[in-house]
Amino acid sequence: MRRFDPDETLWFVLLLGYGLYMTFLLVSGDVRYFMHPRMFPFIAAAAGVFFLLAAVQTSCLFRSSDSDRRRGRLWFVLFALPLLLGITVAPRGMHETTAMRKGMAYSGARGEIASFLDPPERRIGSPSAGGNGLMETGASDILGDSDFDPDGFFTVDPMHFDRKLRLLEESLSSLAGRKGRISGFVQRRDTLPAERFFVARMLMVCCAADALVTGLLVEWPEGVTLEPGAWVEAEGVLGSTEFFDDWLGRDVTVPFLKAECVVPIAKPANIYVYPSLPRSILD
Repeated sequence: MRRFDPDETLWFVLLLGYGLYMTFLLVSGDVRYFMHPRMFPFIAAAAGVFFLLAAVQTSCLFRSSDSDRRRGRLWFVLFALPLLLGITVAPRGMHETTAMRKGMAYSGARGEIASFLDPPERRIGSPSAGGNGLMETGASDILGDSDFDPDGFFTVDPMHFDRKLRLLEESLSSLAGRKGRISGFVQRRDTLPAERFFVARMLMVCCAADALVTGLLVEWPEGVTLEPGAWVEAEGVLGSTEFFDDWLGRDVTVPFLKAECVVPIAKPANIYVYPSLPRSILD
C-alpha cells in the first residue's frame, strides 16, 4: 500500500517554487536587478531544469507503507531560505546609497582606472601591484560623426555609457572644448570642493555583485545644492582637470565637464548600464 510522503512533497514544492520564481523574475523584468541581460537565457534554462526536476519528483510523492526512507529536513531549510528571501524581499539591486558606500571607479586621461575603496596593496599605480599602474581599456574606439547628437553634443548615453567614457578618455584632445552631456546620479568625494562631483551610473558586467560605479567629473557653481544620489542631467564643455586622489596619494588627470546647466531628472526604470547592448534591452 502506498501513502502520501510529506518529506518528498516539500521537495516537490521547493523545486516547483524555484522554477516559478525564476519565471516570475524573467516575465516581470525584475531579473535585471541581479543579472546582465546576456545571462537571461541561462536563467530561463535554470527555470526549465527546476520544472523538470519537479516533474520527476512527482513520482516520489507517494511511498510504500513499509518504506522508512526519509530526507533530512535541515537540507530542505537550507535550500528553501534563498527562495523565501527572494519572495519576501522586494528586489532593488544595488541602489544609489549602496553604490556610494561601494566606491567610485573613474578613468584617467591615460587609461588609468582608480577606485578609492581599493586596499593599499591593490591601488592602481602602487609598486606592489606590479607594472606601470596602467590598466588596459580594450580595443581603441574611433571618434566619428555618429558619436555626436544632431545638436552637436557628445552625449554619454545609457546605451553606450562605458564606450562613450572610454572614447572621451582616448579622444580627449579632439573632444576638449566640445559640448558634452551626461545623466546619472550625483556621487561626491570628500576631497572635492562642493561645486565638483561625479555624475555616475552603475555598470553591470555580469551580475549585481560585480557592478561598479563609473562616471564623469562635473563642475557646477551651484553643485553645493545637489544631494548625493540625486538624479541629474548635466550639459557643458568637455575638457580635462586634475585633482588629488587621497587613496592614490597623488594628482590624477581625468576627463571633466564644466557644466553650464544641471537639471534634475526622474530616476530611470533601469538604473544599470551595460557594456555594448542594443537599445531594445535597455528600453
